[in-house]
Amino acid sequence: MTCSQKVAVFLVYIILAIGCREAVIVPVKENSPEIKKPETRELTPEDTFSKLKSLFPHRILNEKFQTLQELTATKTYLDFLSQEYPAEKPFQTFDAFLETAPPDSQRYLTFLKEFFENPTAEDITFLHQITQGYRSANAIQHHFFFDPNPDALHVHTVMKKKIAIMENKAVQEWFERRFQAREIAPLDFLKTVMIPIENFVIETEKEDTRRIQKLFNEHGRDDGTIWLAILEPTLTGEIINNFTDVAVFVTWVKGDFFPDQPIELPQQGIDFLQ
Repeated sequence: MTCSQKVAVFLVYIILAIGCREAVIVPVKENSPEIKKPETRELTPEDTFSKLKSLFPHRILNEKFQTLQELTATKTYLDFLSQEYPAEKPFQTFDAFLETAPPDSQRYLTFLKEFFENPTAEDITFLHQITQGYRSANAIQHHFFFDPNPDALHVHTVMKKKIAIMENKAVQEWFERRFQAREIAPLDFLKTVMIPIENFVIETEKEDTRRIQKLFNEHGRDDGTIWLAILEPTLTGEIINNFTDVAVFVTWVKGDFFPDQPIELPQQGIDFLQ
């Protein structure tokens, strides 16, 4: 049984169970023996917030995150990102920044060290890819639970999205190379690899929602969203890309979608995996 087939079986149970200052020219005195080059003052987060607040003084969290998308497209915001996250190939758009932004290595290393003594950069890259894909699928699930007239096909949509991640050839080869996926019995693979990954993804969501809620508590929802964009640009991009309903996003931030207990393998109906 391949990784994707094992995951497909598991996901059925899981799914059913459960957002500059201008250059300062230093004057040169006449007859000065030394000519100083112009100096550019760096944008501080506080400078950036003030500029963005003046551009967007009203509600930030509106329908389909339209204002937040406009904010992330401003020159002020992109200049700040270019300063804070210099890239070999300068980016001109927020989407281009998201494509080049590195993952949070420490977040993934903590989990990977439960499996490997010396996790590699490749391990971080693949776990990040899986995590981001699963979080996107989970967002679909969150919208379904919030919808008063849910589409019963959501289970298929979520499962299909997660299976597609596992069917990626490079991901499959990583699992086979690092977890010996082909040599592990299907049930053991689910217990030792897939369930821990599912729970890890949920924990990353919980961590992020706690940080967002802290910003909302300190600054209010709209100013807090501006600070979120400044301090957590990749998380902001994920919110824009994964959520289409602000009410669902706010409910997610409150933690209402998360299971009370870690996911466990169902006790019945899996005998064929033995």
